[in-house]
Amino acid sequence: TTPDAFRLSLNQSAITTLTWAIAATVDSFSLVALPLDGSPARVSLLNPEQTSTLDDTHGVPTCYYLITIQGADVSRTDALCAYPGYAF
Repeated sequence: TTPDAFRLSLNQSAITTLTWAIAATVDSFSLVALPLDGSPARVSLLNPEQTSTLDDTHGVPTCYYLITIQGADVSRTDALCAYPGYAF
């Protein structure tokens, strides 16, 4: 089951706030951060009740997706990208 309302905000900083709504009971979440400068991906293991987290982009544009695991079912959200220092 993919989480609903996966969103991000920067609030004029390099720290990304990511939020989501839990649509059903899940066993675990993983947040994948993909820096767009070629730096290694970062994977954070999150607890199943969690509905938000923070990530420091270090000023590097970064894309994120959330992976959900429920039994043998694995799904992921569409990617969201943060561009520190840019307004859209």
